Amino acid sequence: MKGVSIRLIKTLTDLIPPHQGITAILHGLKSEPKNKLIREYVIGKLEKEETVVIVSLTQSAEDVIEELTLEGESQGMLVNTALMNEYFFVIDAFSFRTNVSTVEAIPGTVLLENAEDLTSMSIAIDELSSQRAEGFHLIIWPFSLLALYNGITTSLNFIQTVSARIRQRKQTALLVLDEGVLTERELAILRSVVDTFIETRHSQESNSHEIRAPFVKSTAPILNWIPFATIE
Repeated sequence: MKGVSIRLIKTLTDLIPPHQGITAILHGLKSEPKNKLIREYVIGKLEKEETVVIVSLTQSAEDVIEELTLEGESQGMLVNTALMNEYFFVIDAFSFRTNVSTVEAIPGTVLLENAEDLTSMSIAIDELSSQRAEGFHLIIWPFSLLALYNGITTSLNFIQTVSARIRQRKQTALLVLDEGVLTERELAILRSVVDTFIETRHSQESNSHEIRAPFVKSTAPILNWIPFATIE
């Protein structure tokens, strides 16, 4: 297979093709360019009226929704339409810490009572996934924090269960890992059970954010670092 042209790597969809039953990891330093890459991935799916479920561990559902609408009125309308028509959902595993219950009144949101209750999280994900066809995209953001809370063995069992359903239903899952949270051993274990591994970094030499994908499913890997965003 020929290598993937740099010109074609515009979004994460170029590396995570839909309808293939793929579980992917996006690993790199926590940064706005990486977050924007994820937001653009979400918006691209909503524009096609495909279902997106975000499991949020560091932000309330309200904040996740607000960030998705920051880049323009059209995006705000798109996100609100997706919420009202039930093809965008946020599973909020953060707000329980602040005793905020207003999230329950926001359409398309599910409030978890404990970020360490992987059983409830798995059930919530499965209920949404099982009701949708192949156009279903799960994002656990950040999965590295979930693994830190629950330990690598428990987290591994959890993601293997989720991935088995994703594969069977030909859906997609994106696990966001922030660099420095997990040990190299824990990261290697997670890499061994996913289909695609994508990395981001900041290059001091070029003053840009770069991306590569050492192994991917259903497309050619990107072995060399290539820029995807430049710091203004």
